[in-house]
Amino acid sequence: DVDILVTTRELQPMAALVGILDKIVDALYELDYVEATLRKSYGIGTRKQPSRNSLSLAVEHEDFDVFFGVVSLPSPLSHLQPPLARRLDLIVVPRTRFAVTSLYFTGSAMFNRLLRIHALALGYKLGNDKIFPVDDLGLPAGPPVAVLTEADVFDLLGLPFVPPTWRNNS
Repeated sequence: DVDILVTTRELQPMAALVGILDKIVDALYELDYVEATLRKSYGIGTRKQPSRNSLSLAVEHEDFDVFFGVVSLPSPLSHLQPPLARRLDLIVVPRTRFAVTSLYFTGSAMFNRLLRIHALALGYKLGNDKIFPVDDLGLPAGPPVAVLTEADVFDLLGLPFVPPTWRNNS
């Protein structure tokens, strides 16, 4: 599985991200890397319908432009073995939500679960793309907290920063 998050370098309006997904996916098709499109949907800027050839898969990031597909790259030994296919999740994320989304995609399921439990104990709900305060019933108690880096999330939760390479089931 290959996850690729795309965003802008600076804080820019979400409109700056409109059309980026199509440019990347079109380039992958032109290079003949795409074996199958599982889902392509749009949440940034304008809403478009997924392609008729897409399978309907649940998407947790409805505000993002996403492409879920199967890609393959030619093998250096292509005359001896066929290319290996890989699942590709390409997600276009607004810069303001990149840090939390990146944290989600670089953590194992167990690491993410433990981080969410810790956040909840401190009065925050850590989602796949944002963190926000919650009341005693777990209901939103305010807008998402502005975090621009993964380190900001760990600071908010009173934890030392854990690099992505250490986020396996620990």
